[in-house]
Amino acid sequence: MTSTYLSTNDLQIGMKTTVKALSHIINTYMILLYDHAGDKEGTLVYANHKQTSDYDKWFLQDKPITPIHHTKDELEENVVYDE
Repeated sequence: MTSTYLSTNDLQIGMKTTVKALSHIINTYMILLYDHAGDKEGTLVYANHKQTSDYDKWFLQDKPITPIHHTKDELEENVVYDE
């Protein structure tokens, strides 16, 4: 299982990873596909800077998925500054 944060350059369709490992990638639409509901690790089946018809098709299949998309503003909201 992946234990570090990934970057856009690390992404490969078909790789096994977790939502947490993808949490620092911004402005990229991603979908993780799981074999079973409740799985922590899934297969990256989509990664693109925009939503395409392929992105939409993943919502029509039967297996559980997690769509992921983070913006720079969302990540900055979680930053804590030490004063």
